[in-house]
Amino acid sequence: MLSPSRLRGFLDRIGFTGTARPDLPTLTAIHRAMLLSVPYETLHIQLGRPVSQDVDDLYGKIVERRHGGFCYEMNGVLLAALTAIGFRVRVMAGAVHREQEGESAWRNHMVLLVHLDEGDRLVDAGLGDGFLEPLALAEGTVWQGRMVHRLERLTEEVWRCRPDPHGSVKSFDFDVTPRRPSDFAARCRELSTSPSSGFVRSLMAGTVRPDRYVVLRGRVCAESGPDVPGGRRKRTVADRDDFVATLADEFGLRFDVAEMDVLWRRACLQHAEHVAARERRGRRAATDGVVA
Repeated sequence: MLSPSRLRGFLDRIGFTGTARPDLPTLTAIHRAMLLSVPYETLHIQLGRPVSQDVDDLYGKIVERRHGGFCYEMNGVLLAALTAIGFRVRVMAGAVHREQEGESAWRNHMVLLVHLDEGDRLVDAGLGDGFLEPLALAEGTVWQGRMVHRLERLTEEVWRCRPDPHGSVKSFDFDVTPRRPSDFAARCRELSTSPSSGFVRSLMAGTVRPDRYVVLRGRVCAESGPDVPGGRRKRTVADRDDFVATLADEFGLRFDVAEMDVLWRRACLQHAEHVAARERRGRRAATDGVVA
């Protein structure tokens, strides 16, 4: 939980100017404001820094230094803020792409459920390109502007969320059994340090807009959404100056010169590896298509 002064600092960070009450309008406004102002990012992982779930560390990183984080961090600080306001919040285990990857996906995501008189709301500031406002915990399709999301109940305890298909996350499952943030410590450490982790292998920043998603991976910055021509467009970041400007302008992220040097080098290396892998796939496809 955040102290009153830190709660005010968090609300200022996300641009929330109203009176914070434990009700649905406040929850909706805070969720929306956080998604629009705090980027999802793995840049500290790229810098080799440990990911902390400690509330003091999360506050320092996300509020005071105005950076972002991935799910354990984003939903961790949101949990602390909502609890300080007086919301009743449940921490739940999530599994991004369990539909494809199976049971090993469990706890690769931490998600929240807020209990209100109007009914429970699914809350998630840590998906990167997910839903802008909380979702009522009920089966069906929900339109938010021109973005469409869907919830499906799989069992008594397990649900599946299908965020708008313009995003990179096709689905994630969540189990409504109550958890604690500490239950995710081992998984958080694994995903932020293991050489095989996608979060370690890929520099990434993402933000949600009312009508689109903006995501940077390596040197490729992509926009996707119903109003984007063709549903998706992308560009390759030209040079270091363009990289610095993209992080600042699109995601509000700023680093010192030495940190930016490291991030740019990693972005270039990952981009070169991606291009080489794509070329190898193209050669294999061409070879497979040759009739002996």
